[in-house]
Amino acid sequence: MFEIRDHLFSHPPFRNLPEDVVDALVPHIEVVYFQAGSMILSQGQENHFLFVIRSGAVEVLRSPGELYTRMGEGECFGQFALMRKKKVRYAARAIEDPDL
Repeated sequence: MFEIRDHLFSHPPFRNLPEDVVDALVPHIEVVYFQAGSMILSQGQENHFLFVIRSGAVEVLRSPGELYTRMGEGECFGQFALMRKKKVRYAARAIEDPDL
């Protein structure tokens, strides 16, 4: 649990939050692993999670095969579908065995 807490505190936006807020998040965090090449989020699917990259890398795709951005350690994705209560707009694929 301390490892997760320390990881969050070392990256924005979590480093700017009060300690008690981050401490309250930690018990609700689940670490998941993906193999390179596997889809994490598909365009049009419902998403109920915020993904924080702990290690590895992820690419976000506008449409099949069209790269939008690459993300690495400490970066987050999935937040827009959560905030707007809508389906995933951009797919996310593992490119380096990420821990999320």
